Amino acid sequence: MMTERADFDAGKYTGSFGGALGGPDAGPGQRWPDGAPWPDSPEPRHTPLPSRPGSGHDPETLERALRGTVFALAAVPVAAALWLVLWRLGLPAPVIALLAVPAAARLYTAGSNAGRASALSGRGARVAAGVTAVAVLASLAGRVVLEQAADLGVWPPGFLFEPAAGDLPAWLGLHPEVLADLGREAGWALLFGALGCGMVLRRQPAVSGRRRGPRK
Repeated sequence: MMTERADFDAGKYTGSFGGALGGPDAGPGQRWPDGAPWPDSPEPRHTPLPSRPGSGHDPETLERALRGTVFALAAVPVAAALWLVLWRLGLPAPVIALLAVPAAARLYTAGSNAGRASALSGRGARVAAGVTAVAVLASLAGRVVLEQAADLGVWPPGFLFEPAAGDLPAWLGLHPEVLADLGREAGWALLFGALGCGMVLRRQPAVSGRRRGPRK
């Protein structure tokens, strides 16, 4: 008696929910509410899988990369101006390279993603490092111009139109102390720039290519 009742209940529930749970009443074209086929169906699943939460990274197009590079280049004049101001005040100017890398990376991300929050790509990290190198070179060139203009007693903007402006190698040969200072500042800028790149890579795990596996 109990066996017959159990068989009756099993058949009743199977018949009632078979169309929804993939029972005998489910036809070969049965689908999930989102339109995807059943797991045992020969039809492929066309519904795209959701992206991994928190990744915030999608492939960049060339147009987006160029836009991000243009945004990142805005850090060059700002970094060079701050470098010269610190140098005039007698402060360690090469520390600007430490700040220029994350600033260029942030500008690149803002430009390439139209202001949307996203992880920095590998191309963006390389652009940030290149922009920092350009900023350091522009800062050193600006210092040479200011040094030579002060030595000749000429206002810096007007010095660019002076004939002596083209004789830079000869002037540096007469002032080896300036050349030595430039070498030291370039070395410190390289060190600070490397530290800045390390900071950016540490905050952006997507750049380093490392993927965090599931915790055991």
